Amino acid sequence: MSLRCLLLSLLLSFFAPAWLTPVCINDCCHFLESFPSRLKELRRD
Repeated sequence: MSLRCLLLSLLLSFFAPAWLTPVCINDCCHFLESFPSRLKELRRD
């Protein structure tokens, strides 16, 4: 593996959790983030 590839994978592994965490803290934003999964559950029932 080249040095460039190693550095790129290291950076991606460091920044990926920050991209996956929710940005908003308030209740409205949490509702909007979880809305697609709630809609999927309602369709399933």
